[in-house]
Amino acid sequence: MALESQLGNHYERLHSYVNQESLWIRQIQLSKGYAWSQNAVQQAIKEGARRDHEMNTIRSTVNSVKLMIQEQNSAEDILNLLNGGDYSTALKRAETWEGERQFKLYLLFIHELTIGTSKDADFRKEGCKAVLEAIEKTPEDYSILDWTNFYPELAIYKYHEELLKMDLDGMAIWRRGTYTLQDLIERKDVNNDILKNLASQTPDARFKSNAYFKISLALMDQDKKEESLEVINDCLKAASEITEKRFKLIPYIEISKILMEQGKKRSP
Repeated sequence: MALESQLGNHYERLHSYVNQESLWIRQIQLSKGYAWSQNAVQQAIKEGARRDHEMNTIRSTVNSVKLMIQEQNSAEDILNLLNGGDYSTALKRAETWEGERQFKLYLLFIHELTIGTSKDADFRKEGCKAVLEAIEKTPEDYSILDWTNFYPELAIYKYHEELLKMDLDGMAIWRRGTYTLQDLIERKDVNNDILKNLASQTPDARFKSNAYFKISLALMDQDKKEESLEVINDCLKAASEITEKRFKLIPYIEISKILMEQGKKRSP
């Protein structure tokens, strides 16, 4: 029809056809995307402009914007694709989103595949692997993206546990946030070994030292003194990496208190 219109025939048929919302619905369901509908409306915009048909051009332009908004706000449709096993198409749709909105969508994907609707699906591991690969392509610059501003650490931890069961590395998610583990350390339903590993990969020496210190206290409360002392050594090492002296002094003082309480009458 676009070709016919370009040849001077049946322009009105093209314009009327591509601007039908009922047509969009069928195209979106069949193609699992908005590209077909958007391309068709763009053809109508070009033909309307070429013919100086202002009202038709305006109508097609408005419909193009409407389609764009629908696509940008179609998280539920995208999640339905994911839960239906078509995670590849869901990820392609997610590529049209940007920044924080895109990352939130990726986290929703991980949620559905680990502890959500598709937690028992046979495609969950391959789906998680594909989503983690997509996350690896997002920036690690916290000034651009930091999931801790809008997502709880506990949720990421729960996903991490499930990813480990599938032999997948969830650090791709953790690295994109200034996590501190403060919401997790005092909980009794978390794995101390996982916490220690997460602490070891915290890039900020201050956060790392503080995390180790809190983990050590938690272990002491659990009467795991030997393990607590081992973590104290990790805390000391992290503290030594702190460059600013005013921040370095605090963990040394706190560590000294722990050692003295345990009968270790010596300071760091």
